[in-house]
Amino acid sequence: MRDRSTRRVYSVVGCFCALLAAFDADATLKFFYDPGTGNVSLDTTETRSGELISYNLKLPSPNLAYWMSRNNANTPRNPALDSGDEVRFRDNQVRLSSSSFFHFDGWIASDLMLSNPVSGLFTLGDILPPNLPQSVWDRLFAGVFTGDFSTHDPDVAGDWYGIHSYTDVLGGGAPPPAEFIYGAPDRPFDNRWDLVDPATLQWATEAKLLYQPWNGEVLVDTRGPNGGHITSIWLVLEDAENTGFRKDNFTPLESTTTPPLLLVPGAISILADAIEPGLYSLGEILETSLTAEEFDDLFAHAVFMSVEGFQGASYDFETLGVAFDTVIVPEPAVVATLSGLLLTLCRRRHSRVTL
Repeated sequence: MRDRSTRRVYSVVGCFCALLAAFDADATLKFFYDPGTGNVSLDTTETRSGELISYNLKLPSPNLAYWMSRNNANTPRNPALDSGDEVRFRDNQVRLSSSSFFHFDGWIASDLMLSNPVSGLFTLGDILPPNLPQSVWDRLFAGVFTGDFSTHDPDVAGDWYGIHSYTDVLGGGAPPPAEFIYGAPDRPFDNRWDLVDPATLQWATEAKLLYQPWNGEVLVDTRGPNGGHITSIWLVLEDAENTGFRKDNFTPLESTTTPPLLLVPGAISILADAIEPGLYSLGEILETSLTAEEFDDLFAHAVFMSVEGFQGASYDFETLGVAFDTVIVPEPAVVATLSGLLLTLCRRRHSRVTL
């Protein structure tokens, strides 16, 4: 019995070790600094899990004069700006969670996303002064501490004087040191709307829901003089039991930053911080050959929401939703035929005038 039990223990331990080994040892969190704006961002793409559970950035603080007096050569000092002031975080932090385990002051910026880890490229806001030279950026974040926070050994490089740590795998041990890159990232932030004042955007008061009868494709058009940004779309069929969406053909909108809240045969609900003006396909989600009347009568609700839903402020579609204008798109062959007829008529008329 003991041998069998021992083998089970070894088997479990072996599986756990194999699981940990599956993570890329070189995978790491990347921080970016944009000297033009002072923006700091992070990219979780190359962490061991592809996600981030927590981060903690701590600048060297002048309040630690006692430890500074120990003259630890391995400890980064807080460099002075041209004004003579030391580098401090500015009160512009963008939160990635609603956690109470959150801290921000002139020396510390941290956040904990324990219940909802984030994945992607996220801005933390313009939390540093702009125009810091690369030498200052490198010096501020030279000490990377990924050990036990309870030790606080002042003789360990990076501890007390710039604790820069993160968690990407619970129970996965200390992650590789983060990489600190001088320069802005090369793609938009996944939470870029957190930096936007909604009052500066043009919000749609009208939008079209287009239907192509030859293939069942449905499109959303938010362009035009009364078009603009929207935050959400709600489509509910009148008779979902007999006429459902072909949900396997659904195409997510490229502009959204969140997946559909609801995607079932009888309803589609899409939520986003903001969807930029444009023409978007939802895919071939309806049956083909519907007439204009059938298409119009198909929906119990076909509405969109504008500024009211920005950053999840409200999703009261019943009260605040604006009805789409439902439009049947003529088949290409019909359009081509009509264009040919018009061109022929114009030529004939021109010929008569010439004669």
